[in-house]
Amino acid sequence: FRRPGRWDQSYLYSLDAKIHRWLLRSPYRTLDADTADYFFVPTYLSLGFYDYEFGLYWLSARGNAFLRGVMEYVQKTWPYFKRNGGTDHILVMTNDKGATFIRGAVKQLRRATIISQWGWMRPHIHLPQQDIVVPPMLRVDKLLEQSPFVNSKAARASGAAGSIAADSEDRQYLLSFVGSVRFHTPGYSMGVRQAIYRRYNSTARFFLRDLRGDSTMGVHKKLEPREYLRVLQQSKFCLAPSGMGFSTRSYESIAQGCVPLIIQDDPLTNTSVAQAFEEILPWDAFSLRLYQRDIPNLPHLLDSFPMSKWRQLRHNLACMWPRVLWLQSDNESPGEHLVGGRYNERAVTDNVLAALGDEHKLTNYDAWESVIQTLKRRLLQKRNATLPPFDWKTPARSCEEDGRTSA
Repeated sequence: FRRPGRWDQSYLYSLDAKIHRWLLRSPYRTLDADTADYFFVPTYLSLGFYDYEFGLYWLSARGNAFLRGVMEYVQKTWPYFKRNGGTDHILVMTNDKGATFIRGAVKQLRRATIISQWGWMRPHIHLPQQDIVVPPMLRVDKLLEQSPFVNSKAARASGAAGSIAADSEDRQYLLSFVGSVRFHTPGYSMGVRQAIYRRYNSTARFFLRDLRGDSTMGVHKKLEPREYLRVLQQSKFCLAPSGMGFSTRSYESIAQGCVPLIIQDDPLTNTSVAQAFEEILPWDAFSLRLYQRDIPNLPHLLDSFPMSKWRQLRHNLACMWPRVLWLQSDNESPGEHLVGGRYNERAVTDNVLAALGDEHKLTNYDAWESVIQTLKRRLLQKRNATLPPFDWKTPARSCEEDGRTSA
C-alpha cells in the first residue's frame, strides 16, 4: 500500500484504498459491530485492475469471481450481512464505468451501497438513493496551488488569487475543453465531445483542443499543467462531458473557478449521469446543465446567458468547492514521497496542507465529509426523521471575499 508500483501509477482509481485508510482513523468508526449503522467492506479492487486483470472499465470475469469470494467470506464469517440483507454494507468501485453489471454478476450486492465515480442512472449501473457518486481522486495540491480560491503564496505569486471576483467579460474564452475526443469511439463521452468538436472547433471564443488529434488550438500539442489550469481560469464555462465513464472535468473546473457546463446524457435511452453528492449539493446553483439536443444552439445559449445568473453561479463555486475535493492530508500517491527509498509520511501531509495555505479547517468540509453527511442523512430518512436543511456553503475565505466583491 505504501510502495510505489502499479497502484501508484493508477492514482486516479485509488479511492477504494484511501477511504479504508480514512475510516480507520475516523471518529465515526466504532469497534462495537452491534451498534454500527454501516459496515465497510475493503476490497482494494483498484490494485487488481492491471496486474490481476480485474478490468479497468468494469470488472472482468476474474474481478467478479474475486468479489464473489469476498462477499461469501463476509457472509460466512460474520452475522451482520444477513441481519439486513446487505443494505448496511458499503463497497467502493473506482472502475471507469463504476458498478456496471456488478449486481448481476455478484448477487450479494443487489441491496448494498456502492460508492463509485460514475453515476449513469441506469438499473445495471447506478441506483440513486442506494449508491453514492463521489468525485475522482485528483492531485489537489497541484490544483489548489493555482486556484483563485486559495490564498496560498503560489496563488498570489501567479496572480490567480486576484481573479476571485473576475467578471465574465474578463474571461478570454466563452467555452473551453482540453482532452481526448476519440472520433472513432462513438460511445466515448456519449458522443458529446465529438459533436461539439466537429461543430465548433473554429468558433470564436471557443478553446477546444483534441490532445489526440488535429486542432486549431494546436496539433497534438499537450498543455502543460499550468497552461491547462490557466485556460480553465480564463473560461466563462468549462465543458464537463463524461469520458469512457467518469470524468475529472467538473472538479478541475470548479477548483479553478470556472462554471462547469455539464452535458452528460444519452438521447437513445433518455437517461443522464448523476453528479457527486447530488443528495446534499444543489448542482444547479453552481453549474449549468444542458443536453445533447442543445448542442446545435450552444454558442447562442452561452453568449446570451444572463450575467447576473452567471455571477451567482460563480459566487456559489467560491463557497462550495471544498465539498467536491479530497482535502485529507494523506491523499497523495506514495511513490511521489519516497525519501531515500522509504515512505515519508510528513512529506505527504506537508504537500497537501501547504496547498490550503492557512485554511486547514477546510479539510472538515471536503469530499470525505460529504460522504459522511450523505450517509448520516440516509440514516435519518430510514428512521423517518425530518431532514434538516443541509448548509452546503463552507467557511472558505473565497466565499466571503467573493461575496463582498459581488455586493
